[in-house]
Amino acid sequence: MRRQKRRRRYGDRILLGLLVLSFATAAAVVIWGRSPSVDVSAATTASPSRGPDKPPACQVKENRCGTVSVPEVGLVSYAVLPGTANRGLVLVEAGGPGGNALAHGDRPSLGLPDSLKASDILLVNEPWVGTTLDDACEAALEGFVRHIVGGSAEPRPLCAVRTWTAQTYTAALHAILEQEHATLTGIVGQSFGALPAAAAGGAYPAAWLLLNAPIAPADVTGAEVTRARVQNLNEAIDRSYTASCQAIGLDCARRGVDVLHELIDRAPDVAVAGRSQPITRGDLAAAAFGAAYGLAENSRWLWTTFSRWPDVGTEVQQQVGRMADQVLTRYERGRVSPAMAGFVAGMCSSYAGWTDGPQVDATQPQALLVATQRQCAAQASAAPAWPAVRVQRTAMTCVASNDRDPVVSRAWAQAWQRLMPGAHLATYTHDSHASTAIAAGLIRDSACVNLLTR
Repeated sequence: MRRQKRRRRYGDRILLGLLVLSFATAAAVVIWGRSPSVDVSAATTASPSRGPDKPPACQVKENRCGTVSVPEVGLVSYAVLPGTANRGLVLVEAGGPGGNALAHGDRPSLGLPDSLKASDILLVNEPWVGTTLDDACEAALEGFVRHIVGGSAEPRPLCAVRTWTAQTYTAALHAILEQEHATLTGIVGQSFGALPAAAAGGAYPAAWLLLNAPIAPADVTGAEVTRARVQNLNEAIDRSYTASCQAIGLDCARRGVDVLHELIDRAPDVAVAGRSQPITRGDLAAAAFGAAYGLAENSRWLWTTFSRWPDVGTEVQQQVGRMADQVLTRYERGRVSPAMAGFVAGMCSSYAGWTDGPQVDATQPQALLVATQRQCAAQASAAPAWPAVRVQRTAMTCVASNDRDPVVSRAWAQAWQRLMPGAHLATYTHDSHASTAIAAGLIRDSACVNLLTR
């Protein structure tokens, strides 16, 4: 069948908020006492397989789903997950970009603290969800991913898909609340979700606001966002290696990033049962990138698997392949979900100041970040979609920052605090891109603890 006959609308399952990525998704097979946990919310978090026409959130009988029409972006879908008691409505932005919020069929997948069980939860889909890509756009997307894993030359620009601006997002939120005859009592922004959550916090200042492990506000340049993310990733890999090397019998005198690059660089391509394509060095790098989101759980798995590769057994090889597929949003013989286009477009539109950066090295875990930076630099510059403006609020505001976050920088949490006078800055320590639930158990700032436990 010709490809143009196979055009379709996608309802991709997105793994959000441990993305991310927030969102922890354990692999099915336990290896050496550990399952790898994937959380890629601030990167990209689409599953390789297409979901059903009705998203998981709308398959749950108790949930309410609907759509609103928003100028400039069209139809926007949303879901309300009812709480156990009448404790108000809380907007949850669990990650992204490239996220399908309605892929969350239940509360546990959102990584929320138990204190929010009594509250209704509002999830809003990004505008790209439901996008139909033509053959040329699909080919460009597949070329982009092949480039990341070392299988093609510099890719051509990706087709544009619909993304939010602060104006269209708050217009959608207003329409949803009006349709639901509801008001917001609280707002949670996890990782990249800090950008829409902060916009909502400005539009609804009487709703409490929590930003956990926030991505940078828009007064940080895109090039700096990439540079800092690569630095955080490398530092986390180094810490993980230092903690694991002796038990696994590796050389503890070396840096983890150097050892990981060497292990990936010398790895052979491996044909794996059940996969149409072999696992390459680029796939290993993508899997390492995904594993780094949850190093508190994944550290031993990462170093044991990569140091023994490919002699790890078929189940582990399949596990690595699935993790790479999730990071790269691949499915069905190397096709790529429109979620990847949503991720790239969302990153490019959220920041200004993109520069070319280095060439993509498929054997480095940061290859996706570098390739995205180069895509953004090739586009015409525009004002950031989420302007970094001071937000005057009347309700409690808390910004939570992880000292060991492998994804975002503590400086970004401090920048958000400056943009919201009166906001509390709470810190905690965890070797992963932690979910709001994990953060709630580690925060010691009394004001923020009271916000999460009221």
